[in-house]
Amino acid sequence: MADEIAATIEGVAGSWDWSSGVSFNTALVFIKPHAINEKVKEMVSNALKAREVQILYEQSLGAEEIEKGEIIDNHYSIIAQNAMNVDPRNLKVADDKLAEFETTFETSWAAALQSGTVMNASQSMSTLAQNGKGLAAVEEEALIKFKLGPGCYVSKCCYAMRENDVGDVVGVPVEEGEDDASQLYIINGFYGLMREKFIAKDASVYVYVVGFTSDKLNWATFRNDVIGPTDPAKASETSIRGKIYKEWERLGLKQVPSVGDNGVHASAGPLEGLKERMVWLQLALEQDPMGAKLIEVIWNYNTTGFITKLMDNEAVQFCSEEQPIFDLTEGMDSLEVLCIANNLAYATPEEINDFYGEDKAEEDENGDEKDE
Repeated sequence: MADEIAATIEGVAGSWDWSSGVSFNTALVFIKPHAINEKVKEMVSNALKAREVQILYEQSLGAEEIEKGEIIDNHYSIIAQNAMNVDPRNLKVADDKLAEFETTFETSWAAALQSGTVMNASQSMSTLAQNGKGLAAVEEEALIKFKLGPGCYVSKCCYAMRENDVGDVVGVPVEEGEDDASQLYIINGFYGLMREKFIAKDASVYVYVVGFTSDKLNWATFRNDVIGPTDPAKASETSIRGKIYKEWERLGLKQVPSVGDNGVHASAGPLEGLKERMVWLQLALEQDPMGAKLIEVIWNYNTTGFITKLMDNEAVQFCSEEQPIFDLTEGMDSLEVLCIANNLAYATPEEINDFYGEDKAEEDENGDEKDE
């Protein structure tokens, strides 16, 4: 199947003349489970084509395939790992975040760990005898929420074990100070519910691989104007998320879209898009047009492992700032990202700063608000 998909995408994207200085951008878009129906599919397809976004490939994926292939856990990557697999005691926390944690929660990270009240989402679901939806209800009522690091969010929650409607004793949110109230510091407590939406019985997503050229549509405009902001209430009525928000009843949705259920997902940048196509469509690096170009500009990747680091969204040092590579390259066109990847692989920090420093300083000063 991957070979067939790769051949279909290659038929358009692979023939692009990159020497023109114009990027052929390739992104992954999917309709989320809550919005899957024929009316939404038709609207999304028409909206993409109206903005000269080519649909290179499309496919439906069901819950069984998503769960069996661990697709959703790989898609959310570090968020999923921290929620489901990493014991909080093994988290690597930066010194400045340790200090912020203590200021925010009035106890040290070490003391919280020692007390046994810091748990990831998986551990919390077991302790509270809850599923993802039940844990999310507790997490939503958190007293304080704090970002501990990339893909790692801590919520200080109050709960009590109470009997539910079917006679099971489960953890539910309560007010601080109630007689039977207990506290937990929950890591990524929202993730269980996110995951369940994709692997629930009869759930599915509809995946598009799309292409657009930077002379007609750059990646930033694709994100902001074609797809729309993460919060659909803030999206333009002409964007896909804005249309889904405004017309949700006509489109057959069961409730008003929200930040989490905003209709569609779209790749934030070229490297994230490459990783997502590898995850959702099981493409090998060299089978993807962007992956093939990345191999061209980082020719000794097999010995250095540098492309693997990029695909794992590791933090990189760029112009005296350290941030995950997907964050650094979001909203950029593919040629710019390929140049940055080449410089990160082979240039010295001083050379990178000399080349990018002034322009990046202007971007930081005048840049748009990030779309989280």
